[in-house]
Amino acid sequence: MKLSELRIKSLGIIEELVWQPEDGLNIITGETGAGKSLIVEALDILFFSRADELVIRHGANQASIEAYFSLESPVPASLQAILEEKEIEIDSDGLLIETQIRKQGRSTYRVNATPVPKSIVSQFGCISIDMHTQAQHLTLFNQANHLDILDDFGHIGEYKKLFGEMLSRLNKLHADRKTVERDALETERRRDFITYQINELNRADLKAGEDLSLEAELQTLASAEKIKELGQRLHIVITGGVDNESVSALDCCGQGLELSTQLSYLDSHFSSIAEQLEQINANLEDLGHEISRYNDNIDTSGARLEEVENRLDTLKNLKKKYNKNIEQLIEFRDEAAGELEKLESIPVNLKKLDTEIESVKLKMAALAVKMHDARKAAARQLEKSVNKELSELGMSGVAFAILIENEEDEQNGLPVSENMKLAYNKNGTDIITFTASTNPGEPQKPLQNIASTGEASRFTLAVKNSLAQTDSVPIMIFDEIDIGVGGRSGEVIGKKLWSLSRHHQIICITHLPQIAVFADQHFRVTKVAGEERNTSQIDLLDEREHLQELAEMLSSKEYSDQAMEAADDLCRKAAMWKKSQAQD
Repeated sequence: MKLSELRIKSLGIIEELVWQPEDGLNIITGETGAGKSLIVEALDILFFSRADELVIRHGANQASIEAYFSLESPVPASLQAILEEKEIEIDSDGLLIETQIRKQGRSTYRVNATPVPKSIVSQFGCISIDMHTQAQHLTLFNQANHLDILDDFGHIGEYKKLFGEMLSRLNKLHADRKTVERDALETERRRDFITYQINELNRADLKAGEDLSLEAELQTLASAEKIKELGQRLHIVITGGVDNESVSALDCCGQGLELSTQLSYLDSHFSSIAEQLEQINANLEDLGHEISRYNDNIDTSGARLEEVENRLDTLKNLKKKYNKNIEQLIEFRDEAAGELEKLESIPVNLKKLDTEIESVKLKMAALAVKMHDARKAAARQLEKSVNKELSELGMSGVAFAILIENEEDEQNGLPVSENMKLAYNKNGTDIITFTASTNPGEPQKPLQNIASTGEASRFTLAVKNSLAQTDSVPIMIFDEIDIGVGGRSGEVIGKKLWSLSRHHQIICITHLPQIAVFADQHFRVTKVAGEERNTSQIDLLDEREHLQELAEMLSSKEYSDQAMEAADDLCRKAAMWKKSQAQD
């Protein structure tokens, strides 16, 4: 990814400016007040800072800034996520990011013509640009980035990926446990309620069709006296009364049997009639016994009637309470028993989840220890490399160190040892802070506490050179990197910038010819007098113009032949050094 074009309109001294930087080291020079820093300030306003209407050029109602970025395939995942979230399509393998700053109304932002909030533009800026200006929008000086920087340097990405997968598993287990635990309270109430229902229905000892049977019995019991009376009369009709005064059906049938038997001796036709009457006689005797037994068993005391009525009341209340018939109540009871069995397994599920959680945390703890050891080793290598770079940049009194810390969490931490549990996040258990001591004997302080702009710039250069092949930020901008730097140190800085530009697009504003001489593209910003007001313009210098600009920077605008010779000597030495680096 690279910045391919920047368009600025009505910003400060700039009326309209179009700039097209290239890959490699882009150097910007020019006289003080010409508007060099406005170019960097424009990018700062576009991506990071809130614009004040005072930046709008006098006489204009609005200012605009447009930056076009060329993208390589594949698009970085972090950038792709932003584009997908806002449904922004990539146009011709690039992105056009723009803002309109108005005197009346809010500033607006667009990405490929899609309106977006400033926060989205800032996210893009953080992904793609390391900007070192007075505003200090620099990833290196943000402690939140230190761990990722170290991990990229130490190639710990696979460890982090695996740890992140374990953390996702752990979070899922914790979420499941919370759900089960939350449900446990409701479950206890539910379990008690279901138990009560099951016990109530079990005590009722329900039987399918029982209510219909009892209703029929109730009808019988309600007419017990009448049934017994009629039954006795029926018994008399069939078998005869106790006083034997009545002629019963059994008597008549007996007489008929006797006559038909006598007739059968005279006429065989009556034999079958005799057999039938004999069967009828036996049936009448059985009916008489059955009626007698039934009458004897009829309860006319009312005890059974009361019992049946009470039972029917019980069944009626249950049916009304549950709004179900007897068969549905039996089914409901059986289903409730099944649910109760599941509810009673919840404590077992909690114990199982706790066991799984502890198992995952043990694995995470082991991996966190590996990550810690790998980071310690990477930190020592990076410290050594950065301190070597600092020494070459003339900052031998500055010491760079990487602080690796942990926080204990006895309640929820990872058990990294028998007696210690450490707090953790998606990156493991380590807290990484880049620190520096800017003078011998001074204590190490967080890197963001470095006060001097020039010092911070060189520090950035030292770290970035050490990280050159692993740093994921593609564009780096340095303004005022040469503050307080002499020619000899400037040459070292120039070499460092050029080396860094082999892996990143570098934009650097400088006043030192010893830095500018290493430019792959050298741009000059000049103040142009108009009819009414001055404006700024930027021009790409050819080889001759590049040499003349260096001569001016070495002496003055009225440079001498000696200045041209010195500039030419600088160019020759820089070219020889670049060639030697290309051969290595």
